[in-house]
Amino acid sequence: MKTYNFLLILSLTLPSCTQTSISDKEIMQKVWKCGKPCGLGDLLIFEKTNYMIIRNDTILRLGNPLAKIVKRNFNRWTEDTKIHLINIQDKAYKDTCVYHAK
Repeated sequence: MKTYNFLLILSLTLPSCTQTSISDKEIMQKVWKCGKPCGLGDLLIFEKTNYMIIRNDTILRLGNPLAKIVKRNFNRWTEDTKIHLINIQDKAYKDTCVYHAK
């Protein structure tokens, strides 16, 4: 019976421990600090005023495409939540940039 209880508890907690992605809603609730720049600024702040929103992995500022989210990382153990973006507003930037949740 003890083994069964252990397996039940493990099966219920394991999915939350291995979560590796972050939702649009979670992204919009955080402030993002630039770790590797690509011309998008030092901070990304999603406000409740629809100034910046996410639609289909595209970040829009005042309705204009700003960046494309290409990777989302959430690590419960290190608490290093980050998003990788491509600047689609300025084609001069070819590199992917990284923003960390603060």
